[in-house]
Amino acid sequence: MAKRSRAKKNKSKDDHDASAAEDPFVPSPSTFPEIAIDVPKKFSRMRLEAIFYPKFENEQKENQRIREQMKECVLNQQGYLEASIKHSGSLILWSGGERFYSKNSTNNVFTDCAEILLRQHFVRAYWNDDNNDGERMFRECSEYVQQNRYTLAFEVVTSFLGDHGDRPNRDFLILTAVAVKSASPYFMPTLELVELAQRFRLPHNDAWVFSTPAAVESLFSIYDNSRETGLASTINPALSEAADVHVSSMYPHEIFQGDIMEGIVIRYVASPGDLAATLDRVKDLSKKSINILESIVPSTLAACPDLVKQKSDENTQRSVIRADLRKIYTASQLCDERAFDLEVKNLLEKSQKERQTVKAKQFTSSDITQIVETLQQSSDSETKRIAGTISLLASLKDRVQYALFREQTSDTNRWLCIVHVLFDRTFPKYRERNKDSLSMELFRGFCIELMEHANEDENIDDAAILHSSTQKHEEPLMLKMKLLPYMIRTFCCRNGLATIKSGGPSAFSFYCQNLLSKWGISRQGIEAWQPFLDAWGVYAGAVLAGSSVIPDGREDFLGDGPPKVVLNSRNFLDHVFYFTKLYDAGFYSELSHRPDESGSFRGLFIVVGPDAVSASAVADFLANQWCSAKRLDDVSELDKAFMERSLMRGGGHVLSVGLLDNYGGSGKVRELVKEYKDVIMMVLFDVVGNSDIMKEPKTKGLLNSWQKIDCGKVFTLSGKSLFREDGSLEADENIETMVNECTFRNSYERPGILVFFPQIPGCGKSCLTSDEHRIRAAIENSSVAEKSRKVLVIAGDQTKDKYWPKVRHTRLRDTSSVVLADKNAPTPSWGTIGEVCEFTQAVAVPVLPQDALQTTEIVGVRSLHGDDGADKLHVYPYSLAYLAVCMARVLDRPPGSHQGKLDCGTKRACIIVLQFYSLYRNLTAEQFEEVMKSKFENRGATFSALPINIPFFRTGAVDEDLPIDLQEVLMDGLKLMFGNELDREKIKSLSEAEKKDAKRIENEALDEMDRRLQAVISLHRDSILALSIEEETTKEKFVSQLKEKVAACDEMKSYDSKPTKFIKLASLDVNREDIMSIFESFQSEAHLQEVLANVVGDREIGEVFNGSDRRIVTKPHVTLAHFSDMTQDELRKTFDHLFGRKVTLSVVAVYWSSENVALEVKVDSTTTCGIELPPSRNEFTHITVWVHDKSSAVKSNQLPKLVENEEASKFDFHQPFLLEGSVSLWES
Repeated sequence: MAKRSRAKKNKSKDDHDASAAEDPFVPSPSTFPEIAIDVPKKFSRMRLEAIFYPKFENEQKENQRIREQMKECVLNQQGYLEASIKHSGSLILWSGGERFYSKNSTNNVFTDCAEILLRQHFVRAYWNDDNNDGERMFRECSEYVQQNRYTLAFEVVTSFLGDHGDRPNRDFLILTAVAVKSASPYFMPTLELVELAQRFRLPHNDAWVFSTPAAVESLFSIYDNSRETGLASTINPALSEAADVHVSSMYPHEIFQGDIMEGIVIRYVASPGDLAATLDRVKDLSKKSINILESIVPSTLAACPDLVKQKSDENTQRSVIRADLRKIYTASQLCDERAFDLEVKNLLEKSQKERQTVKAKQFTSSDITQIVETLQQSSDSETKRIAGTISLLASLKDRVQYALFREQTSDTNRWLCIVHVLFDRTFPKYRERNKDSLSMELFRGFCIELMEHANEDENIDDAAILHSSTQKHEEPLMLKMKLLPYMIRTFCCRNGLATIKSGGPSAFSFYCQNLLSKWGISRQGIEAWQPFLDAWGVYAGAVLAGSSVIPDGREDFLGDGPPKVVLNSRNFLDHVFYFTKLYDAGFYSELSHRPDESGSFRGLFIVVGPDAVSASAVADFLANQWCSAKRLDDVSELDKAFMERSLMRGGGHVLSVGLLDNYGGSGKVRELVKEYKDVIMMVLFDVVGNSDIMKEPKTKGLLNSWQKIDCGKVFTLSGKSLFREDGSLEADENIETMVNECTFRNSYERPGILVFFPQIPGCGKSCLTSDEHRIRAAIENSSVAEKSRKVLVIAGDQTKDKYWPKVRHTRLRDTSSVVLADKNAPTPSWGTIGEVCEFTQAVAVPVLPQDALQTTEIVGVRSLHGDDGADKLHVYPYSLAYLAVCMARVLDRPPGSHQGKLDCGTKRACIIVLQFYSLYRNLTAEQFEEVMKSKFENRGATFSALPINIPFFRTGAVDEDLPIDLQEVLMDGLKLMFGNELDREKIKSLSEAEKKDAKRIENEALDEMDRRLQAVISLHRDSILALSIEEETTKEKFVSQLKEKVAACDEMKSYDSKPTKFIKLASLDVNREDIMSIFESFQSEAHLQEVLANVVGDREIGEVFNGSDRRIVTKPHVTLAHFSDMTQDELRKTFDHLFGRKVTLSVVAVYWSSENVALEVKVDSTTTCGIELPPSRNEFTHITVWVHDKSSAVKSNQLPKLVENEEASKFDFHQPFLLEGSVSLWES
């Protein structure tokens, strides 16, 4: 049996990538010990072993839109809504017998605990049933699951497998899904799942059914009214009262898990036939669930270990049934961290556990790809479809982990491969590529069995699944509705620990403000929760630093004092419980951010006193004056990292030094002063002229060494300035003056801005940032704040140190500043820049050459050491024209003229530009902003709602084709760059002599390619440079948009205030299906065939509007106001009260050109309920419907003028089309 080690949890984040969406405590395959075992060279069959739901795209879609779809379906009596509880636990899959799996591993402490809890559940479920024995029913259920090839998914909720939102009252598991495995796998509808569960008394979830429009409205009202305060004890009874039917769980949340509830999941369930008959079936299940509860009363029937103590029957005394896992865990904490894992494993071994698994060493994605390559033509359909799935997944080039396990029992020997999809973005990419494929869905929990020898009796014929394989499962209409009390604990208190550790309470408070704003929490909700979170930041910061969490002399106020467990993401609830008691008792009632009243302190303040006692007393007094300053007595803790942290708000430290106690350390401070002079202050307190010090040569020398340090500020004070005759401390005027001089006021009122350039050399960034005077003047003239912002340009070419640490260091000294990062910022740096923004409270603002963002697709790779890869596709987000212009600009620089040493005199100058361009490989123009934004938000950074979009090409240039020879040489260069990257893996296995020869071949190829590029660029120099727009126009656009960003940032609430979401625009949103209906009517109009040809071509209208054509506007709307036209306060005051109101629109005409298609509309002056609606601020009130790849939606505003110039067309409808719109605010 392989040994295990407890998985260490990676940093969690509220984003929708794998680490956020998956259970953070599920162990990864890498934690399983790897053993060198012989893997068969060939497999003949594959079977699904364990699967869980795919990750559907509409889990990320707009909440309100899904709600409206759900309501419409229920109104049309096509189905009903089903609500269930979202439990906080770990996902476990069971395929019968001992075959338990977590989402990415098996045979670990999670699966072992799940097996014990499930077996104990059966004993408890049949405790009062004289006709059935629990352990026998477990075996019967297990056999039934295996015979029918089911996989049962459970949420395992325990107090010992890692903390979530709350510690459950009892340890239990809940059945959440049942997969039916075959060549066309599917998941049981809830009705079938409950029927299966009730057959074996499996613990299914609560389910509430809402089948009428009134009931549906009640459901959403319950959530909306309870979202920020809801608990299980209030929401669940309300759901039961509003629902048409309630199917009760054996494990009520309030009794088993507690009051803190993660949320509810709402699904639309289409009725397969007569809706009334379906509801009757649900009511029957409801009655049966009540009957089961009457025999197994949740509140009175004890847990299994306690029940079996009442009987002496030997059969029920087996260790696995009697085991109290919670007690075992508590006892094991006195030993090493693996003690609990080993104890649980031993329990199962005592119960005749047969299944053993070991993980194959060095099994990679290439190994599984080779295996499935030979099986894609298998006559067995399940094998073929699994092989197709793995092959399609590999083609996406996203990170996927494959772990191979050998499973052995007394009579079987199986090979299992667990597929772990690491990123959420892989699922929609897979679905898009899988539309026309016969591959299976991509499952989140995904384990397959690899069979060496085929069992011909199990062959699954293609014809048997023809129908189901050609019908793709539609994405379910589903909403995951989380509750704020749970989110506060998990996403703020738990996931924010890393932020507290790195940046202190101030950074944590900023982090929480971002989350609350992102979640759309009301002002009342923010005002209720922010003080709690601020206090948690102070408490957790003290615990992590090893300091006291409550004032001296009151440590015993709460009995046993602070928890003994280490505060980390696995064990944070003990501290939350203790902290909540402190908070409720008023220990943090005086905690508030008061920068104007009490000021704040950054950097290091050194108190040099005659002895440690007096120096410490003065340091304590000063730290208290600054409120947020921390105390330090050990000079050895000082280093650059310490000083960086001290620059954060609340990060300042006061150091005490006692000369008579032989305190040294002046040398270390002297080194730090070289870089941090402006934030290091010192007071010589009662030491100058002190006879006790001056009479000793050693202490006199120590004083002299401290006096010679060139600090930012040095004060000399006598003891009379602070100590009264009775020994008490009271500041006189000198002390107060010193405190005021060292207090930093208003530095943190506003978040700052970090402008960066995700582009390549030659893009013109230095041109934009060089005119500092113009930028500074524009920002100062537009700023609504009382104090102007500093504008700082940090040029990468002039920075000797590491660049982004330098930016962080600079921003920390003035976090409200506008920093222009004059350096190319390709994709590998986005995470680092995000961390800088999060750490220094900056809004990240990218500068993009919008008309240059056009996807470039290249087929083929030039390899110098192997196959050329003629069919390999690689994509880039920027156009080849953009690459050509940037390259030409670099070559146009005179030799030695560029500070970054990249000009026409630089060796391989063109290759260097190609290398930067290649850093964006495998990213399309459409994905560019979305991926960049997710990278920043995953770091906790605030990302600008819109980038600064500057024109790069002159008008019409984007439509001009590059010369053929220029296109070919640029593509050849990119093929070579990609080939070189792929070759590096091959070269690693060569001998030293072979590596040297390979390097020579590579250098020769690069030199030749650079010569070709320079020759062709020089040949077409004038025409290439003529493609770009005038420099002055670009500067004007950059400065004007930057000015808008600063103005918007000025309006953002201060760090010490409550945040609001940033509004991009106010709109009237209309249904895309209504727009499609209008276009369908065009088919009978001869005048409108041209516009149909533009939009539809030779396809069906429904296919275009409901398909993946990205030229169709997915969210059609009438723009009422844009943030560039109105301030944030004006937008809120004007439209907040109108949000969600319905408005009638009349579509009166259609305009079209080769680039845009739009509908002209007339908008009623009031909403349907009579509230006055402000008119659209656009001169041309319209709905953009279609946008050409090389155009943008904003160009629809030009259509009326283009019609006048006979460059576009217009058709007035004989009868207006009436639509209904809904007022919406586009927030970020």
